[in-house]
Parts: sequence; C-alpha cells; structure tokens
Amino acid sequence: MPTAWIHSVSKQQAERLASELGVSVDGTLDDLRRKLKEKWSLLEPHLPSQFTAKSELAMDAAASGANVTVNATIPGQVSYVQAKMRGRVVSDLVKNIPVLSGTDPETVLQFLIRAQEVYDLNLVGDLEFLALLVGRTSGRVAQILGFHLGTSSKWELVSSEISSTFLLPRIREDLVSKYVLRRFQSPTEDLTQFIMSVIAAARILNYNGSQSDLVQRIVQNMHPRVRVHLVFASKPTTISELHALASQVAEAKAIDSQRRGSENQALAGASQSAGRASRQVSMAVDQGQRVRSEGVVCWKCLGKGHLRRHCPSSLPLPSSNRGNEQGARQ
Repeated sequence: MPTAWIHSVSKQQAERLASELGVSVDGTLDDLRRKLKEKWSLLEPHLPSQFTAKSELAMDAAASGANVTVNATIPGQVSYVQAKMRGRVVSDLVKNIPVLSGTDPETVLQFLIRAQEVYDLNLVGDLEFLALLVGRTSGRVAQILGFHLGTSSKWELVSSEISSTFLLPRIREDLVSKYVLRRFQSPTEDLTQFIMSVIAAARILNYNGSQSDLVQRIVQNMHPRVRVHLVFASKPTTISELHALASQVAEAKAIDSQRRGSENQALAGASQSAGRASRQVSMAVDQGQRVRSEGVVCWKCLGKGHLRRHCPSSLPLPSSNRGNEQGARQ
C-alpha cells in the first residue's frame, strides 16, 4: 500500500516526520498520521525513486531525532538537517523538470506547471527554489529568474512575469480549455499528479471560475476507473477535500490490488490441488481396469486378458501378409 508504512510509526517518529515535511503536529496520533498521509500523497508522485526517497526520509528523520536528543542545546543543528533533507528532495524533483530551451507558449506553460507542482509542496523557500530552477532554463526565462534572484522576489511574482511575457491573452483561452476544462486523466496517470497539474494550470492561466467549479470539473474529468471508487464518497467542494479524496482512492486501489493478488494465489493453489487429485483418480482408474482385465476370457480364442471384439485373431493382416497368402492359394 502506498502509505501503509505511516501507520506503523510511533507518535515521536510521526512528529519528527511532520516537522520535516512542514505538517502541523497538533491533534492525536491518528490525526497526525492522516495529515502525513495526505502530505506524502502529494509528494510521492514527483519523487524520482519512491522507495529510495522513503528510506532517505526515514534516515534523515532518525538523524534529526538523534540531534534533538544529543544536541538539545543546539537548535540550529535540527534546522540544518531539515533544510538539507528538504533541499535534496526538491533538487531531485527539479531535475525531473525538462529543460526549457524555447519560447513556445505551450512548452512554457508545461514548464511552469511542473515547477508549480514542486513549489506547492512547500519544502524550501522561494530563493532556494528559484536558484534550483534557473539551471533548468535558458534565454529570456533564465534572465527573468536571474533578475528576481537578485531582488529576492517570490515565486508567484516570477511565475506571473514569465506567464505574462510568453502566454498572451489570445493564447490563454485555448490553453485553459486544453489544460483545465478539457484536461482528462489518462488510464495510467496518478490521481494526485493529475489533480496538482490541473490546479497548477488554472493558477498560472488565471482561471476565473470558482474553487468549487474547478473541483467539480476535475472530478468530472477523472478516468472512469477512478470514479468507480467515488461512488460512496462524499462530494468534494474544496481543493483540500479533493486531495483527501485522492489519498482515499489510492488506499482503495492498493487494497483492491492486494485482494486480487491473494485471490490469484488462492486460484493457483486450488488449480494445482485439482490437478493432483485428477491425476490420482486417473491412476486409480487405470489400475482398476488392469485388475479387471486380468480375469477376462476371450470367447473366440479362449485367451485371457481381452474381449472378443479386441481379439488379436480378428485383426486384419498387414497388406504384405495378405499378398503372400493370396499367392500361396494360387
């Protein structure tokens, strides 16, 4: 299951992990685990290697806890570990963003969407994020990023300037239709990644619909295989409810996959047992037939072990023998 490992962490471990991911530690252990699941569901689709990231995250969380215990008088030590872990994760995510080398509006939009998805994880500050992002650009976009790095600007301001420079109003209408209104989830696309992509596109393109309208549009455009899991779920009206729903769907799909695996194993075991039983019955039947045939007497040749219709003396002779017999009579 994608987030089953979170259920096994203790309260102390959950609080450490929450501090690493910027999650509030308020509430009960179950509340904390639920918030961690939602945060991890947002982060996981973007990680280059899920299992490696999980293990590194766990090791960093443990190291952070060790620093808290041993170096309780040095609070900066914990902040350094947290910043190092977050920076490494975001650096890996940014490296997965294709390099923006042209000025085609759709390519620029795709770059901004991918960047916005990483930024929305809220793992690093704006300046660190811009410094990582500038290496994935060139030309005019790189100049814009470099200028705002020098002025300590926020990412929203940088994104807005890039968008206004390359995504002119006459082009935005078509892009809103393609990347928001008619953006359908593919059969193999992760639900959380699909949601984040549409939300990022709506923000970049200044989609003027309400939040509930956007959420409803996203739900409508989910793949039919995903909507099956929403039959008994309450209808989301906010983006946070939509992310919580995506986490529930991921858990339900993982449980279904686990159940199908167990059913397939059970069917394979039953098939093997039936095959062994069939072979045993067949061997018993063959043995019984041999025992019964030993006492049978042929009425034609009075030989034992066969019936008259199977008597060897009744079988036709080979063609060569029939020819010799005919020649002898002549």
